[in-house]
Amino acid sequence: MKDQMLTFFTELPLFSKLPPKELLKVVEAVAVKTFTQGEVLFTQGRSKIDGIYILKSGEIELYYARDGLKTQCDTLGRGEIF
Repeated sequence: MKDQMLTFFTELPLFSKLPPKELLKVVEAVAVKTFTQGEVLFTQGRSKIDGIYILKSGEIELYYARDGLKTQCDTLGRGEIF
């Protein structure tokens, strides 16, 4: 798993220039989370964010709500940070 994460992180522009020792520190600090389709990760104005999220696989749809209407504003894919 660690080797897969190292490979994944070297593909990300944000981390690609880090020396191997520093990259290993980043990978060791990562908490891998798995989410189910349709699961709400954050709610506008109500969620406490405790770090950054990097999408390793799949897609995530971003929505905003206004006047009770939900509107999709973006779709993120592999390697994108939110």
